[in-house]
Amino acid sequence: MLMKRVVLGMVLMPLAWSVSAGTVETKVGIDTGYRQADLHWSIAGNSSGCCPNVLSELTWSDLQIAQIKGMFETTFNERIKLFGMLSYGDIFNGDNQDSDYNGDNRTFEFSRSNNDAGEGDLLDASIGIGFLLARFFDERAGREMRLYPKVGYSYHEQNLVVTDGFQTIPALGPFAGLRSTYETVWEGPWVGLALEFELSDSSYLGVEYQYHWADYTGVANWNLRSDLQHPKSFEHTAEGWGHLFDVSYNKRVNKIWGWGLGLLIENWETNDGDDKVFLSNGSILETRLNEVVFTSWVLSFNFDFYF
Repeated sequence: MLMKRVVLGMVLMPLAWSVSAGTVETKVGIDTGYRQADLHWSIAGNSSGCCPNVLSELTWSDLQIAQIKGMFETTFNERIKLFGMLSYGDIFNGDNQDSDYNGDNRTFEFSRSNNDAGEGDLLDASIGIGFLLARFFDERAGREMRLYPKVGYSYHEQNLVVTDGFQTIPALGPFAGLRSTYETVWEGPWVGLALEFELSDSSYLGVEYQYHWADYTGVANWNLRSDLQHPKSFEHTAEGWGHLFDVSYNKRVNKIWGWGLGLLIENWETNDGDDKVFLSNGSILETRLNEVVFTSWVLSFNFDFYF
């Protein structure tokens, strides 16, 4: 909680400084892209993490996503950057596997279904501040490199839907009525480092790394399980972290607008956490959440407008 307050305070400080800033310029961007993502989690047989050590494992793979993102960046006196973004992604294709085991290390698999995961959506939001720490000038090329440490706060959702059930083990084939959901939230503060390399008077290459601390929550509605409550069948909670790596090319056409290309790679993981199962009779069962892993990459094209 203290870390969150510190980061939010640092993010909001430029709003006060902007009154006395010598030069203020704002860039607003619209970004469209293709995104691919994977997510998996597993639970153990009990709270100690055994009997078996992997009881159930869910995997969403090759999620294909059409994404749109809005972003802004305001630069104060050429030294302080305040920025934010909000993105929405629509899942249009993907696969899901649900496996259950009686033995340790994923042995004695007694149930497996392979299902469709081509519905759902993703939401990402982030705000932060960057400070110009250093400038490096290449006299031969006449170009500059700028270094910006950054801090911020971010929020990420993955709202996943499982349909078109097909029972693989035992080999019973398709089954009707499946429409289960698993909805996740990762949120917390982050720190980062960004480099801007001037390629010409009107273009630059950006490279950025962010490290995130995250509180994780996952809530499921297993719609075909009459022994579980609905709409909240079970809940996962854990502490985690994320690594984001961003490479972008930006070209300013004139004083009003520009365009760019980007590649963003993300990797999110949790420590072991808690799994609470809510039974229809009102009882609650608890076991260990082994881990959650979410990976994603997105290729994007953007238009930028300057004010």
